[in-house]
Amino acid sequence: MILSFFFNLPGKSIVCGGTTVNLVADYLKKPLTVDLVYYREDVPPVGNIDGVDLVTEGVLTLTRVKDMLINDAPPGEDAASLVYTMLCAAEEICFVCGVLTAEKKLLLADIVARLQKKSKKVTVLNGESLSER
Repeated sequence: MILSFFFNLPGKSIVCGGTTVNLVADYLKKPLTVDLVYYREDVPPVGNIDGVDLVTEGVLTLTRVKDMLINDAPPGEDAASLVYTMLCAAEEICFVCGVLTAEKKLLLADIVARLQKKSKKVTVLNGESLSER
C-alpha cells in the first residue's frame, strides 16, 4: 500500500535506504544497478531502478544532505548533491517513510526543519499515517 501511494504522488521520486531500495526494486519488478559515476569516499554511489528518478543509500547520504542544507553548500558530483539539488528545486516535498529508528527520526526532523526554513512545504507520512487516510 505504501509503495502504491508513493508511486502515485506527482513529481519526482527519490528512494533512500538499502532495505527500501530493494523493496522498491521488487515492487517494480526492475533490477537495481549501481552507478559509480557519482561516487565519493564519504558518500555511497547512486543506484538506478527504472521508474525511480534517484536511488541512494540512506543515513550516510542523508546526513551529508543535512550538512549541505546547514551550510548552503554548493552541489558537487555525488548522490547527496543530487538529493540536495532535487529537494532545493521542489516547492513541495513529501517524505514517505517506513519504520524509523530514533536516529533516523532525528535526522529526518532536522532535514524537514531546514527545508521549511527554505520555504518548502514538507509533509512526512509513514505507514500509520497512510492507514488513517
